[in-house]
Amino acid sequence: MSKLFFCVGKKATIPYCMTTEHIRFFTIEELCYYICDRAEILDDELMSSSLIEFIELQLGLSQLSQTLGQLLRIGEPLHMFCNAILEYVDFPDAVRREQVIQRIRENETLPVIRRLQKQTEVYMQQKQYYKVQKACRNMLHREDVQSDNVLVAEVYEQLGNAAALMFHYETAAYCFEKSCRYRDKGKVRKKYLLCQRFLMSKEQYLEWVAAKEEYDEWSADVLREYEQAKQAVVTQIQENNSAAELNQMKEEFRRMVLE
Repeated sequence: MSKLFFCVGKKATIPYCMTTEHIRFFTIEELCYYICDRAEILDDELMSSSLIEFIELQLGLSQLSQTLGQLLRIGEPLHMFCNAILEYVDFPDAVRREQVIQRIRENETLPVIRRLQKQTEVYMQQKQYYKVQKACRNMLHREDVQSDNVLVAEVYEQLGNAAALMFHYETAAYCFEKSCRYRDKGKVRKKYLLCQRFLMSKEQYLEWVAAKEEYDEWSADVLREYEQAKQAVVTQIQENNSAAELNQMKEEFRRMVLE
């Protein structure tokens, strides 16, 4: 039998908003769920006087707000702050709570850049592509990223992946081409060509790529894979004759870009 949880405190009339993710909380349980779900990528934004004020005034949890205020004043780390919230609500069970806190603690020990990279990886897995793009742009504004050409190339490639998965092929092509300026990589060049093929007719693409000698090695592969994916979609539509044809086509193109 699943454990029964009793709600703690009041439901807020004015929710609390995590500005980086545009997520709103109306209850302390929603905040606990957020902490558990984002344990591997949480940052110090959560430890704020505004959250403590929300917990006291909107949720009516004065004791918890006092505890959190004390932790903030003495400079305790994020995992201690989160543990105080989860323990107060008794959510989740003790075993899982320890696992969550351990994941937060491990993330705290990572260099800032690695933490930001983990954010983009998690958002990509969750198919939250706008958040991937936002996290990548934040990285590109950092001096320690700009001084590392390999890292800049990786960030632009990730930006391109996210754009392509949203079918923004023009943006994706720009990002892939930018990535190659910092570190030339065959796989990224191929992604760039695929996006260009999506943006042009076959005739336009052939004329365009004929003037790009640097892409000779990949242009034939791109054409072949594009046609294979297109034929796979046509076959799927003919066999199923269903309304899911557009989704099937999208998944084929997603696979092409990222493989």
